[in-house]
Amino acid sequence: SNCYDLSKFDNIYPEPITIDVVRSPSPGVGAALNFGLEVCRADFVARMDADDISCPRRLISQLRYLQHNPEIQVVGTNGVLFTESKASSPKDSDPETNLISVPFMVKQPRLKPIRSSIEPTDSGFVAWSLIFSCVIMHPSVMLRKAAFTGNIRYSQSDSVSRTEDYDLWLRLIEQNPKSICSIPLIGILHRKHGNRSNCDQRSRLQREESTLLSHRATKELCGISTSLEVVEALKYPHDTNSITLLNQAAELLCALEEGFVTNVGTQLTKNEIELISLDCDGRLGELAVLAVEKFGREATKNMAWNLWCQRCPDLQMERLSLLLYAK
Repeated sequence: SNCYDLSKFDNIYPEPITIDVVRSPSPGVGAALNFGLEVCRADFVARMDADDISCPRRLISQLRYLQHNPEIQVVGTNGVLFTESKASSPKDSDPETNLISVPFMVKQPRLKPIRSSIEPTDSGFVAWSLIFSCVIMHPSVMLRKAAFTGNIRYSQSDSVSRTEDYDLWLRLIEQNPKSICSIPLIGILHRKHGNRSNCDQRSRLQREESTLLSHRATKELCGISTSLEVVEALKYPHDTNSITLLNQAAELLCALEEGFVTNVGTQLTKNEIELISLDCDGRLGELAVLAVEKFGREATKNMAWNLWCQRCPDLQMERLSLLLYAK
């Protein structure tokens, strides 16, 4: 049998534990997630993928957080993305592959970490960060079930078939910007798999959907109307080969900060406003540096560079060092 021997847990859990396995009557990830929420009877619902690994104390930490913070509807954790090694033991593997074991599992797999995913914690800063990307790891979340009614459900539209979680988080913070946060612990080991061609195709489609969602968020959260092209330049500046778009992205970033703080400011803490300002400084610096790297010293005459100089006057030495190596 491939089943684990759970008899050693009999003294810890004397009462039988019943697990209901259900199948969604409709196809699609969004439909399955909605059906799962419907059949869950508890006040709080934890989410993870079947082939991921949940870490010890993740669930109790999230449960206690939600119980003590009634305004929070979704709480995530940090995580580690990994692939599984084919090596059966440490001596069978190449030491250069940096494999890790999972000591709290009955059968200890050998995992190859790809990268860690460290998420923002403060709910106001999470809302700001969600304008640019999905900063909440979907497999790590615990939800307050009562919040997911009416239109706050996973979308089953093909337009967000690969970003149904990002779409849901944005619709949730449009109603309540302080409803999502993350706690600072490694709660999930998230498996990445699939061949390269499939991954590339999925990444391209995810990027297209994500850009459309960010475009919507600039309007709904910040009251800013702009083109999809400028939003894409702000999200993916390294792929932008137009100085005009980089400058427009820099202007958009400053407008977003002003609009977000104006619309949400009364709910934000002083610390969250400072985090948003520092994040804006960092993103603006990235746009300005990329402009110089791509287009040379002439880029210092443009908007991105000038805005960075105005916002961060204390970084003159850093700018001088950059210009020494600019073409």
